[in-house]
Amino acid sequence: MTIRFRAALACLGLCAALPALAGGASYRLDADLHHQGHALGSATVVLEAGAPGRLQVDGDDGYALTLVVQPEGEIIRVEGTLSRPGRDDLASEPFAMLLRPGAPARMTTGTFDIGLTVEPVP
Repeated sequence: MTIRFRAALACLGLCAALPALAGGASYRLDADLHHQGHALGSATVVLEAGAPGRLQVDGDDGYALTLVVQPEGEIIRVEGTLSRPGRDDLASEPFAMLLRPGAPARMTTGTFDIGLTVEPVP
């Protein structure tokens, strides 16, 4: 192995390890959304703690969830904004939930029902 290749490989390894070294934990978030009892969809995303992420389901019943996951001791705070791009029935609806890892939780905001489950990614 050449010295340049070793240096590049070491840099790549360091870059991959930086989130763990900085304490940035990852979380898998499962979400589902209902509007007036009608299921709009469900999706899963992996988020870094404190970094915003977005779940989007396209189509006539599409929606977008912008989410931030932040651990607070033994619970995990999930803050988000719900929107339906191109639809005027929901411009933007912020919400926050406190969840126990692995325990599903639901909340209602307006005519929308949001279900979330969050778990640390090993």
